[in-house]
Amino acid sequence: MSDRPAAVELTSAFGFGVLVPAGSLFLLRWAPALAPASDALSVVLPLAWLLLVAAGTALLGVGLDLETGALVGGSLPGTLVGFWLFAVLVGWSFVMFAPAAFALLAVVLGAWAAYERTRRHRPVDEPPYGTWRHVFGALALVALAIPFLLIFA
Repeated sequence: MSDRPAAVELTSAFGFGVLVPAGSLFLLRWAPALAPASDALSVVLPLAWLLLVAAGTALLGVGLDLETGALVGGSLPGTLVGFWLFAVLVGWSFVMFAPAAFALLAVVLGAWAAYERTRRHRPVDEPPYGTWRHVFGALALVALAIPFLLIFA
């Protein structure tokens, strides 16, 4: 893919994970002031946030031509660190870690989309049904299981 050192790719994905998911959620607190409060806004706004995070992850992977391992290995821990930093700096409560699980799911789906696009446009040294697809599926299941464990445990 690229000839950049892996540390540079990992750091850029980590920085994205720290800033974008939690930062964009923090900025959404001003969205009700921009539009009149409605029930539709309470449904559309979280979905728009998840799409923004997924699209941002996919664009990061495709635009910077990041390796899949660096994209996943940097952005997932970066998302957790970002939510932790915003919790400390802004004063979010423990409840804000429920959206973090959905942010992790959005990051996984965005990285999966970037992987599939790269796979279609370049030769990849993997079998037709690659191991990354198994990893993405497992990570998505874990990200979905976290909110259910928080609710029902």
